[in-house]
Amino acid sequence: MTAITSSDVGSMTKTGIKAAIRACTTPLLLSLALMVIGAGYGRYRFGTLSATLAYLHGERILVDDPSQSFDGTHAGGHVVVRYALTNLSGRPVNIIGMTCSCTCTIVEDMPKSLGTLETKVVSARVNLSEGKTDVSGSIRLYTDEPHSPEISLTFSVRATPSNGSGVPRVQ
Repeated sequence: MTAITSSDVGSMTKTGIKAAIRACTTPLLLSLALMVIGAGYGRYRFGTLSATLAYLHGERILVDDPSQSFDGTHAGGHVVVRYALTNLSGRPVNIIGMTCSCTCTIVEDMPKSLGTLETKVVSARVNLSEGKTDVSGSIRLYTDEPHSPEISLTFSVRATPSNGSGVPRVQ
C-alpha cells in the first residue's frame, strides 16, 4: 500500500480542478454555440426573437400587441385600434369568424386569410358614448389553425368627460 502525502493531495486537487474545468467548458461552449445558431435561425425564419420564442411556446398566430390602452380621447369621440397578426405556421390560415364584446366596437378591416409568415392588420373603431369615460372590450377571432383556434384582442379607453357638445370639459 502506498502512502499519500499532503503534496500528493495538493497536486490531485489542482489536477482534478483542471479536469473539471475542461470537462465543463466543452459542453458549455457547445451549448452556447447551439443557442446562437438557434437564435440566428429563428431570427431568419420568423423575423424576431420574440416571434421565435412565441413559436417555440406553441403559438402559430402572433399578435404584435394583443392588449391596447388609450388615454386622452374625449367622450363622444372614437378610437381606432389596430392589431398586427403574423402567421407563424407552415400553411395559410383562414379567419373563419369574429365576435365583439360590445356594440361600441365596429371591425373595419379584417383579413380573411394569412399566408405563411404573412403579417396583416385588423382594425376596429371603438365609439365612445357621451356619458362613458372608461370603455373596455375584446374582439375574438376564430381561425382554422389547430394550434391557435381563437385569438383574443383586448382594448381599454379612458376618455375625458365632455360638456355635452362634444368638446372636452375643463376641470
